[in-house]
Amino acid sequence: MLIVWGSRDPFFPEPGAHAYLRDVPDAELHTFPTGHFALEENLTEIAPLIADFLTRVWKRSREPGTTVIRDNCGPRQLWTAT
Repeated sequence: MLIVWGSRDPFFPEPGAHAYLRDVPDAELHTFPTGHFALEENLTEIAPLIADFLTRVWKRSREPGTTVIRDNCGPRQLWTAT
C-alpha cells in the first residue's frame, strides 16, 4: 500500500496517515507539507512515487506465490505471499 498524505490537511490530520501503518506495517508512507490536495500541490514529487510503486507491485504480481483475491470487484492483486 502506498500512502501519500498532506501533513497540513485540515480534514484528515497527519496522525490518520500513521494509523494505516499500525494496520498495514509494510505500507509506504510519504508525507508532504501540503493541504488536502497533496497530488495537485506536489505532482512532480508524488507522480514518481506512484510510478515506482506500481512498477514494483506489477513485478511482484508476476512472481510465483502471488496472492490474488477474488470478490465482487473482480480479481485483483494485493501483494505477494511471503
